[in-house]
Amino acid sequence: MGNKQTATKVLFVGESWIKHTIHMKGFDQFTNTQYEEGAGHFLSCMDEAGFDITYIRAHEVSLRFPRTAEEMDQFDVVVISDIGSNSFLLVDETFFVSKKCRTASSWSRILSSSGAVLSWWAAICPLPGSTPKDAMA
Repeated sequence: MGNKQTATKVLFVGESWIKHTIHMKGFDQFTNTQYEEGAGHFLSCMDEAGFDITYIRAHEVSLRFPRTAEEMDQFDVVVISDIGSNSFLLVDETFFVSKKCRTASSWSRILSSSGAVLSWWAAICPLPGSTPKDAMA
């Protein structure tokens, strides 16, 4: 494991979801709701390569995603994967109490001005057997 004091600091956002299914068998209906995360392997690879990872699950974006340049400055790389734009556009303050807040256009300017690198999962670990460190070299 790499030295976390000097490691590249990565903010990983997304790769979690709630699946709600309806099974219909004749007149009978059954529902099932399940929470899932798809980031486990990727996060393990990044950790083993020595990156310092902060993971924000899709449902946590409204509360935990950086809203100021100072908050964003702590990260070198931001990875956004498998998350809908409304998670950024429609924050809790707006949805629940109609308060005007920062949206994606605001945080994208913050991201650009902070010098952080925005990346996508496929760009980090594109081929089976490759590591995130190989892609960043």
